[in-house]
Amino acid sequence: MIQGSVSKSWLHREGGFTFPEAYYFDPVRRWEEDREIARYLDKRFPDYPIYNMESNLVQAEFSDPEMILVGGIQPNLILGGILGAEFVFPEGNDGDIQGKPLEYISDGKELPEVNALLNHDLVRRLDDQIRMLQGRYPERRIVPPFFWDLSGRTSVHGIITSSFKFVGERIYILLFEDPKLVQDIHRWILKTYKALVGHFSGLAGLPVTGVHIGECSGAMMSAKDFSGFVKPFVDDLGKTYGNVRFHSCGTSNHLLEEISRIYRLSSLDTGSDTSVADARRILGTEMLLELAPPAELMMEGRAADGLLQWLNRVLEENKKGPLKLGYHLEAGYSLDNIRKLHEELVGRGLAKPGRLTV
Repeated sequence: MIQGSVSKSWLHREGGFTFPEAYYFDPVRRWEEDREIARYLDKRFPDYPIYNMESNLVQAEFSDPEMILVGGIQPNLILGGILGAEFVFPEGNDGDIQGKPLEYISDGKELPEVNALLNHDLVRRLDDQIRMLQGRYPERRIVPPFFWDLSGRTSVHGIITSSFKFVGERIYILLFEDPKLVQDIHRWILKTYKALVGHFSGLAGLPVTGVHIGECSGAMMSAKDFSGFVKPFVDDLGKTYGNVRFHSCGTSNHLLEEISRIYRLSSLDTGSDTSVADARRILGTEMLLELAPPAELMMEGRAADGLLQWLNRVLEENKKGPLKLGYHLEAGYSLDNIRKLHEELVGRGLAKPGRLTV
C-alpha cells in the first residue's frame, strides 16, 4: 500500500553519504555503499518501509541484498552518454548529463545507426563489468542497466521525455513546425531503447517481464499530440514487453482517456494532482493506481492534518481499487508527517508495519 525511498540529497545531508562517479561506475563499490546505507536506514526507520532505492523504480519485494547493480543510472542518461553528453555527478545529489546532444538536429538521417551504438565505449564498459562480476561472483545475481531489481521489469524514459532531454524545449516547437522530424526522433529513441534493453537483458540472463515507461514530460502535451507523437511508441513497447507501468508526472487528467488505451497497460503511476475519481472512472476499479502524496504537504512546517485530509479524499475517490502510495524522501520533508501517514494506513489495516530486508 505504501513504500518510501530516500533521495541522495537527503542521504548526503542526514548521513554524510556521497555519490561520486565511482558510485555509478564501480558496481562493487556501489554495492558496498548501498549496504552501508541500508544498515543506516534500518536503524533510522526500523518500523517503516523506507529504502535506498531509485525513485519510483524499484520493487522492494523483488530486491535482494546480495544483488549487484551495473550501470544503475537513469535510462535517458545512459542514452545521452552514448550520444556524447558529459556525465555530471554532484557528490550530494543525483547524477545527470550536461548538454543536449541532439539540440541542433535538422534531419532524421543525422541520427546514429542503432546497432552501431551497441559497440559504443560506454556499452562495452558496462558489458565488461557484467562479465567480470559473473565470473567473480557466480552465486550472485547481476542486475544490468535498464533494470533495477530481479523482477525482470525494465525501465525506459518516455518518448517525449527523452526527446526533450536530448533536443530541449525546441522539441515542442517541432511538433508543429516539423512533425516528421519529431516522428523520426521518437522512432529512433524507441528502437534504441529496445536494442539496449535486449542487449543487456540477454547478457545478464534477466528476461524482460514488463516495462516501466517514465513519461515525465508528457503532461505538458495536449491529448491530441500525446495520441500522435507518444502513444504509438508506447503501444509498441507494450506489444514487445507487455505489462506496461506508465508513469505520468504532474496533473494528467487531460491524458487519462489516451493513457487508458495504451496497449497492455497494467498500472498508472501519476502525480498527486491527477484526479483519482477521474482515473477510476476512466481506468476502472481493477487497474493498479500508484500515487505520490503532494510534496507541499510533506514539507517541514506543514501540519500533518493536510496530508491526512488528502489521504481521506484519495481513499474515498479510489473506490477500493488497488492503490499504492509511493514517495521519495527529500531534504526538507517532515519526518513527523511521513510517520503519521504510515501510522494512519497501518491503523486502517491498509498497510503492514515494519520493513523488508533489501
